[in-house]
Amino acid sequence: METSVPGWWLTVSGLYFVLSSLFMLGMIIAMIFLVRALSGLSARVQTLSQKAEGVVDSIRKTTDHVGPRVVSISKTAEQVASNVGKRFEILATVGLAIFALQRLRKSNLSDD
Repeated sequence: METSVPGWWLTVSGLYFVLSSLFMLGMIIAMIFLVRALSGLSARVQTLSQKAEGVVDSIRKTTDHVGPRVVSISKTAEQVASNVGKRFEILATVGLAIFALQRLRKSNLSDD
């Protein structure tokens, strides 16, 4: 029994089979290393996640502790600003009155 397949085709096919088998073996080895690396990273991610939760809890506690103080400070600042505004209104009124009196006085002196 004779085959009609040329010899060079059998050589190329055999070479392709060997190379693809080596490539597949390399891919399997690479996947094994990748899975090991990812499992190591999983533990690190878990540790970082726990640390981040600790930081968040610390920030939450600080905010709860400082929050009322900030509200108190802002209310005090608002009161101070309100008082300064009222005093400025009084000073502006007094200044306007003094200015008006000086104008009247000058106009009375120029009429004489």
